[in-house]
Amino acid sequence: MEIKIIIITLLTLVLNCSNNPASARDNATLKQAAKYSARKTITSDGYYKFCFKGDTTYTIVWGNKSFKNKTKRAFDVLGNGTLNLLKSGNNAIILSQGCGTSCVYYVVLPLNPSIEEKVFMPAIAYDIDRNLIAYIADESFIIIENYLTGQKMDIIEENLCPAAFKGDCIDSCYFNSDSFVIEWQGSKWTNEKPDPQKKIVQIEF
Repeated sequence: MEIKIIIITLLTLVLNCSNNPASARDNATLKQAAKYSARKTITSDGYYKFCFKGDTTYTIVWGNKSFKNKTKRAFDVLGNGTLNLLKSGNNAIILSQGCGTSCVYYVVLPLNPSIEEKVFMPAIAYDIDRNLIAYIADESFIIIENYLTGQKMDIIEENLCPAAFKGDCIDSCYFNSDSFVIEWQGSKWTNEKPDPQKKIVQIEF
């Protein structure tokens, strides 16, 4: 009799768990994972596909008619979902995702079988025609990198607003032909008075 009571109790607990909101969310997450895992996204120059490891982690397979690559690292499903297509070109596919306040990261998938994926965080600008990414760096201010060759160029600047994160000082930045334009707030910035700064940097590679 006691054994029957224990079995009935356990079955009741299992049924209750399967119907609770948390389990429903888990099922929804698994369905979403299956959807992305099964979907192949085609671009004009290649494709990429998410391959889920469980329900919160995934790798990326990408390539074109000539080759197929797989990312060395795995990516997590964040509160805002998975990476999304930002831009594709002749040489790469760029995916992006927000990663917190004032944070965006890029994952570059080169359309070259010998070049691995590259992750840039926090990224602030890109030029897919020239294979360039700009991102914030601790050791300087901004680094511009050619994601195919690995060439880098430092933009060093000390006149920055008193924000804890350097990127919060930036008002705007963008690639313009063979230069990089950046506008930011300098060290004299206050809530009452802005301190606008601007620099046009020639790209050396």
